[in-house]
Amino acid sequence: MSDAISSTQPIRLAHPVTPGVPASPLANPILGRDGEIDQVRVHLDGEAVRVLSLLGPVGVGKTRLALEVMRQAGDDFAHGSGFVSLAAVRDHALVPFAVAQSLGIQESGSLQITELLATWLRSRHFLLVLDNMEQVVQAASPWLVDLLVQCPRLKVLVTSRIPLDISAEQRFRVPPLPVPDLNLTPLLDGYASVELFAQRAHAIRADFAVDAGNREAIAEICTRLDGLPLAIELAAARINVFSPAEILSRLTNRLNLLTGDRRDAPPRLRSMRDAIGWSYDLLSAPEQDFFSRLAVFVGDFSLDAADAVTASQPGAGTISVASLIDQSLIDRIEGVDETRFRMLETIREYGLAQLAERDELDAARDAHAAFYQCMAIQARAGLRGPNQAWWFRRLEVEHGNLREAMSWLTTTDRVPEAVELFSQILYLMLVHAHFSEGRQLLADWFARAELEGRTRTRALALHADGLLAVNLGEAASAIASLMEALELFREFGDREMTIFSLNVLKFAYSTSCDVQRARVANDECLPIARATGDARDLALALNHHATICWDEGDPHRAREVFEEGLAVARRGGDLWMVAIALGSLGLLALIIDNDLSRAHRLFNESMTIQEGLGDKRSLPVTHNNLAAVARAQGDLELAQAHLRMSASIAQETGQEASEAFAHFDLSEIARLQEDFQRSAWELRQGVSLLQRRPQPPDIAAQLDEAAALALATGDAPQAARFLGASNSSLREGEASIRMSWPLGEHERLATHARELLGETPFERYYAEARAWSADDAVAAVLAWKLPTTVSRHSAEAIPTHRLSARELDVLRLMANGLSNQQIADDLFLSRRTVTSHVTSILAKLDLTSRTQAVAFAIRSGIA
Repeated sequence: MSDAISSTQPIRLAHPVTPGVPASPLANPILGRDGEIDQVRVHLDGEAVRVLSLLGPVGVGKTRLALEVMRQAGDDFAHGSGFVSLAAVRDHALVPFAVAQSLGIQESGSLQITELLATWLRSRHFLLVLDNMEQVVQAASPWLVDLLVQCPRLKVLVTSRIPLDISAEQRFRVPPLPVPDLNLTPLLDGYASVELFAQRAHAIRADFAVDAGNREAIAEICTRLDGLPLAIELAAARINVFSPAEILSRLTNRLNLLTGDRRDAPPRLRSMRDAIGWSYDLLSAPEQDFFSRLAVFVGDFSLDAADAVTASQPGAGTISVASLIDQSLIDRIEGVDETRFRMLETIREYGLAQLAERDELDAARDAHAAFYQCMAIQARAGLRGPNQAWWFRRLEVEHGNLREAMSWLTTTDRVPEAVELFSQILYLMLVHAHFSEGRQLLADWFARAELEGRTRTRALALHADGLLAVNLGEAASAIASLMEALELFREFGDREMTIFSLNVLKFAYSTSCDVQRARVANDECLPIARATGDARDLALALNHHATICWDEGDPHRAREVFEEGLAVARRGGDLWMVAIALGSLGLLALIIDNDLSRAHRLFNESMTIQEGLGDKRSLPVTHNNLAAVARAQGDLELAQAHLRMSASIAQETGQEASEAFAHFDLSEIARLQEDFQRSAWELRQGVSLLQRRPQPPDIAAQLDEAAALALATGDAPQAARFLGASNSSLREGEASIRMSWPLGEHERLATHARELLGETPFERYYAEARAWSADDAVAAVLAWKLPTTVSRHSAEAIPTHRLSARELDVLRLMANGLSNQQIADDLFLSRRTVTSHVTSILAKLDLTSRTQAVAFAIRSGIA
């Protein structure tokens, strides 16, 4: 059965994750960096290098170099690469959230975001690129250090102005582009700095070309700007107004003017700042004001946001944005729903400094916060209607700016406004699983005096805390917060929030198996929801009521109420509630009616909606349900596909129970296909996942699956032990979760084992295991090996390599992240011998790097 706030059943997923990619891919080929690219790749391939930091001043091209390395080396990693921009992150504690968001990982269950990331990356051979790390360098320790320890195959490429100062770090200084020697005029060609100027200038003015008349001026521009790529691009952007000689003259005048009182600044930093300042000076006064105010945005922004924050007249913002794009002061980005714009962090810092100098920074930040407060109010209504999917996308894109607005409101002692904004976007935090981030914000607010009294602000914060806590598996904490919030909302006569709090409270009681209190909360909630007529509140209450009917043994009444809830949700355009109701009706069609065609149609429609909303936490449930339908229809390949998707995204979202049950069903399918090695592997994977859960695992059905596998492979004594450990029955809850396992299967298996062994031996083995604890049963499953007479079936194909047994040992340890010295210690060999084996492995596999060899081992199933 499905619950309306968030499903906690161990069955859920979506698409395989597409790791984070830069918001704007490189439009032009990188120039003059072949040597640096080769050096960086060699460092990344080093056996002891876990973190490689690309260091250098602003504008030197660290990000562009990292992106090119990622593009060239990404395929060398078995599980690819991911790019994470940290430009919009100011609090180092939020770095793990930014990484998870960029990699498409959502929270679910009790795992903290740091644990979730470690779980997702633990077995992956992956290149993680962290861009703009300097302002959150505190995240390097302990978070990044701990992540590296837990994920031995992970390599991290960092761009930063300052080093991380951790032991695993290898530093690489990114130099500026080579500049010409002005004393050697005939030899000015072939310099990447000159080529970059020409490339940028030609993009702006199609008839531009480097010739004898402008070559020397361009060379001197590049030299005066110290070969810094960003400074050169800013200078070249004025080619539509000035000739190279005029650009040089104006740039020289400004440098002469400004360097007198800035002798303390490093030359390259001075060049970068002055290049931005020179471009700024060439703007008109209104353009300067417009540019500076745009600096309050973090990440990217929309045109309507720019108009609001800069107080532009209608149409003026479009003209100003176009002008700033032409002058390379902002970039244009193609978004899913609209064109967006962004300012490089270096340029943004200059704009903020200009605002501060004019004493306008606070006013600009006030305007920024006001815009996002208005957006949040609009979103609250939009998230409850037919434009729900669009609003989810919009708010996710604006996540950084919303966070910045709440931070500014908090900093300026307007906590009630910050909490109100948070409350307006709470639905986003729920559906897109920003649980830990939300609770961190709430913890900061609860520590302030504004939340100490009996106020609406405190009630809203308590309600949000309860909602997020219950979705993190903290039912007791959630109930405490919700009870206090409910008392306050009743006191204030706030019927809408009273209904919402009762709905969440019912869910919290359900997760703690307190059906009686869940019924009481729902009995109070449903009449109020019917009286108010709000589609969201009523659909949610109806879904809860239907769930209780089913729990109390009345599936037919449950169907009637689910269908009423579906109709209400459709009328209100609330797609998330529609998907929940469809999933619940699909389960009824599958379990109660055995109507496979209707179940498939309902699950499929639910999945389509969940994918559109980005609701990854619910997708594993739907994929598992679709797998159950396919399994019942005899289509094992389709069932496997759904289950693999379920396991993959359940892993992304930290839903260990969901991932485990997907492995169990995959084990059963492999057994039916007589792929016993694969069946045993899937079974062990599932049991290992349940073993990590905080409460003792209940694996009755899995012990029966282990017994079925033991019988299929001729180990009747072990089958009898597994059957004894399962205590002869399946829990009702687990039966509803794993629809593919018939309730009578235990008896059938016991009968078969008794026939093979005889009554007395069977009873002896059966009784021996009945005393096992859950931990004993888990240990027995993990320790059990298939009989040696069992064919390995498809487990080992004919090898496609010519590696010796010792070389395979070395390769496996390489794939586990060990250095040559560590491999030598593990295998009791000398380091020189291991190095020789590595050289031989690369030669036999026709590979050029250690990274490629590790990827081969993983993709080939060697490691």
